[in-house]
Amino acid sequence: ISFKFSRTRDTDEYATTLSDEKYSEAIKRLFDIWIEDIPQKISISNFVEYIQMLLSGRASSCCYQPECNLLSFTGNGDILFCARDDAENLVGNYLKDTPSEVDKRIAQLRVRLGMAKDTICHQCRYMHICNGGCPMNHMSGWASRECNTLQSILDHISSYLLSHNYELFA
Repeated sequence: ISFKFSRTRDTDEYATTLSDEKYSEAIKRLFDIWIEDIPQKISISNFVEYIQMLLSGRASSCCYQPECNLLSFTGNGDILFCARDDAENLVGNYLKDTPSEVDKRIAQLRVRLGMAKDTICHQCRYMHICNGGCPMNHMSGWASRECNTLQSILDHISSYLLSHNYELFA
């Protein structure tokens, strides 16, 4: 089981989705149920990663790496700078573009990603393990919302781990 943070947008089209607070509370309740049911061997990859992040101080998934280096290729030849199938991430087409053209677009996108990083991230207690979250969320303006939700979830999981005598990575 896996879940993503891209669950709502500030448009009327998505008005029936969960607010950040309700989403965060639902995920924390799901964590409480899941952590008590570990012997049943149901894996929720996000929870496994959050625990790993808190205990080791390192993240393994793409969206929490200090720098995005993932290229995806589609059947029509499109090259995307991310696993997300999004026009903003399109950096070329391997059937039409030269490698140097693709490299140039990747470099331009990296500059945009760097400029989009929120300064609030640098004040966050979890910056050392989430690295500001997915760079693509910064470009879309979602980072602050995602950050508040993730902080709430990580606080909840941290409390659980500390109450069970685990030592968190500082």
